[in-house]
Amino acid sequence: MAFQSSVNLYRGFGIVGEKFSDAPAVATTYNLTTAGAFGLAFTSTAEGDAALGGTGVFAGLLVNPKAHILTGTAGDPLAPSNILPANTVATLATKGQYIVTLTSAGAPGDIIEFNQTTGKLDALAPGTAASTGCTIIEGATVYKFNAAANGLAVINLG
Repeated sequence: MAFQSSVNLYRGFGIVGEKFSDAPAVATTYNLTTAGAFGLAFTSTAEGDAALGGTGVFAGLLVNPKAHILTGTAGDPLAPSNILPANTVATLATKGQYIVTLTSAGAPGDIIEFNQTTGKLDALAPGTAASTGCTIIEGATVYKFNAAANGLAVINLG
């Protein structure tokens, strides 16, 4: 039996949509007018309502997954799912440090944009203009961890 020769610096650090640290956070509850997964961007469509992606005012990222009961998938209420159905009251964060999935590779300091159709997040080099069909989240950057495409990262909102 060999002795341990390496130590992981970071353990598995959570799930998408969870708060990463005790940094100050701002979050508000909205009624989701469309279904969406945790860690995706939503925009405000009317007072108290938010929809996945969109071109309106940034309402926040869908966060706090442990506060929601398991809703499952159609026909199987016990099937695992991280997607909340439409007409669910949920928490959207506009400030804080959260675990997300980035569709492209990202490094600390990169800015964050979201796709207006899917709400998925992308990392861009600082100073880069938004991609076609995307909106830059003002003040959002990759905070920790170099992320591969479709990999986990921690972003700092606000």
